[in-house]
Amino acid sequence: MTDTDSNENLFERLFRPSLFESMAALMSADAAGSLSDDDFARHWGWFLRRILPYAAADCHDFPEPVIVYWATGLMEYNVFNGGFAQAAYNIPDWFVLAAIGYEQLGRPIAAGRIRQAAGLALTEQARVSWLKRRRAEIRAIFAHFRGSALKDLAKDLSEIGWDVTAARIQLDRAHRAVFASLDARMPKPSIDG
Repeated sequence: MTDTDSNENLFERLFRPSLFESMAALMSADAAGSLSDDDFARHWGWFLRRILPYAAADCHDFPEPVIVYWATGLMEYNVFNGGFAQAAYNIPDWFVLAAIGYEQLGRPIAAGRIRQAAGLALTEQARVSWLKRRRAEIRAIFAHFRGSALKDLAKDLSEIGWDVTAARIQLDRAHRAVFASLDARMPKPSIDG
């Protein structure tokens, strides 16, 4: 089963609702071999966005494989999309969990890069907070980040094993029961429609 639409951009595809009624159904389809890795990851991301809290500190009661999957995915996507500056802006509280996840997925150099970026991002936060309080446009904030040391950390990502999509999918498949059990956390549809 594939669910690609040639007229759809990547952003639209990422946020399109899953074709599956539950995480267990998605895991069953994947176990049967009816999904590509890309489709599996997209559907899985759609479900996780509905159950995982926005703040890393609120994830303490989720199973470790789920946190590793999510934190590394958030970091990978943000850095590929806009460098460590974007990650520092969008997901600053996920750096530690992402570094731990990258280590667990066998990417210690990438984990070290995340920790280095986390330290630099902390020193940048005062300036970013000041810009936010002044209601600076997002381009002013990113201009600040582009001029910071964070910019250099996004070099040579492919050489350090930054792309962990395949490793995340294997983690998910190795813990099928853990991930399928997350259906109990899905928000129930409202009666009002």
